[in-house]
Amino acid sequence: MNGVVFGASYNNDFTVEHTYAEEKENLKKFRGSKYVQSYIGDAYMQVKKFLENDRYVLFSGTPCQIEGLNKYLGKKYKKLYLVDLVCHGVPSPKVIREYIKFQEKKYNSKIIYMSYREKTFGAASTTMTMKFENGKEYNKGHESDFILGSFMNGLISRPSCYNCKFKTIHRNSDITLGDVWNIEKYDNEFSASIGNTGILVHTEKGKELLLNSKNLKIKQEKLIDVVNANAGSKPSMITESAYLPNERKEFFRDLNKADFSELIKKYYPQTLKRRIKSILKNILYRIGLLEKIKK
Repeated sequence: MNGVVFGASYNNDFTVEHTYAEEKENLKKFRGSKYVQSYIGDAYMQVKKFLENDRYVLFSGTPCQIEGLNKYLGKKYKKLYLVDLVCHGVPSPKVIREYIKFQEKKYNSKIIYMSYREKTFGAASTTMTMKFENGKEYNKGHESDFILGSFMNGLISRPSCYNCKFKTIHRNSDITLGDVWNIEKYDNEFSASIGNTGILVHTEKGKELLLNSKNLKIKQEKLIDVVNANAGSKPSMITESAYLPNERKEFFRDLNKADFSELIKKYYPQTLKRRIKSILKNILYRIGLLEKIKK
């Protein structure tokens, strides 16, 4: 449509920032989960400039970033499409910076690739992957990796995430994207082994955009099933704020003075149980039993 797409991408030092793409091949940089607050910079101003020049714009971000853009623009634009996501919480950029420094020091090499949700052990298993200039590689699941584990238990999220005002089914976007880990429990046409995405459509404009999108296999489900499938065994992140751990304040005090290896030992120690779980996951995946056991 000769439009512009805004999303979150890595810059050269793996800081996450909002930027835009005008060519289809440049959309690749927006792919993949990035568990850290992105730097908005002048993205809102750029959106307005494109809209005022009569360009189509699709802006993707967290629900609070969508609200920020709406407030900045101050009015509706027919050619603006808003896509938010089911957000667990937004980790502190400082924690990620210190984590990257820690890993580069440990491996004595610069990171050249980073993924928070690599499918090393299948679509349903989250893996932190880092590749280094010296050829070495780091692959750890949430049971072993500090960032993934601390993200999921809420330790490193920003304060507003523990009382999020945007955790609602009805949103101020056109479309919401999110995980549906257990949709196969409600509809056996789906399989957890390949991964599935839940799509909540909030506006006629969003519906039109979705139905005009090609090469998608779409099936309408009951709203309550999508909400429950997002949750797994936990409260649904569609409607529930991140959990606030008791030790969060203490962790951020320690972050300013302690070595990162000491933080890991104190707040996410590699217990025997976690080590065994990590080893077993690797073995079970290789022999094809991991998905069956998860079910």
